Amino acid sequence: MCDRNVLVLGDFNYPGIDWISSTTFPSASPGAVDFLNTVENCFFTQHVLSPTRYNTVLDLVLTRDPDLVSDMKILHPLSTSDHNMLLFTVHIDYEVSQVKSEFRDYVKGNFDQIRSSLADVDWDISMSGTVNESWQRLRDLLIKLIEKHVPLKMAPVKHAVKKPLWMTYRAV
Repeated sequence: MCDRNVLVLGDFNYPGIDWISSTTFPSASPGAVDFLNTVENCFFTQHVLSPTRYNTVLDLVLTRDPDLVSDMKILHPLSTSDHNMLLFTVHIDYEVSQVKSEFRDYVKGNFDQIRSSLADVDWDISMSGTVNESWQRLRDLLIKLIEKHVPLKMAPVKHAVKKPLWMTYRAV
């Protein structure tokens, strides 16, 4: 079993489910019954217990760990939406890792030597055979020349911001 946290949220549009008692109303669709059974079989906790659209709970926050989400608040609708906004806290522990990555410093590459090595290749022999075989030989040659004539450089480590690796500018 995966030891990572799972959080699923969205407008699931099952008005036939009573999330407080975890039962379905008699008028519930077969899809709503199946969905509730799936949520229970997967041991998900549903955190939204107040109506999010008129008098029904349609917008859900499901987690594997009941303590992953807290402070659930149902706010007013945003702009012209008929669904209320949800505000909640997600509790995630993470480690900040200082990954030192290396990359090729092409500015300092010895391209004269690469050109010289490529000039010495018998291209008629190298490009004989199938297209895939020729491509494989060319690719292997280029990789070998790059490894030999283009030095590695360490990427600078940014210490200023402590954030999870997945937290990109767009995620913020």
